[in-house]
Amino acid sequence: FQRVVDLKGTVLLDDAPILLPLANYHAAECNERLGNSNAAKACYAEVAKLWAGADSSLQHFVRVSVNGSK
Repeated sequence: FQRVVDLKGTVLLDDAPILLPLANYHAAECNERLGNSNAAKACYAEVAKLWAGADSSLQHFVRVSVNGSK
């Protein structure tokens, strides 16, 4: 997931609008499981920022990101 997150600012084709937030979300989950709470918080914050105005079908990811965990 980190490789995708590192592509931020790069022109991506196809499913790019959903790719970066989901990569951040899954990176946050991985960091959380590894006990890297600061890295997890940073990734969750990025998801919340990117998808703050997302469709209702994606709001679960925003809520989880704002709360910091499932």
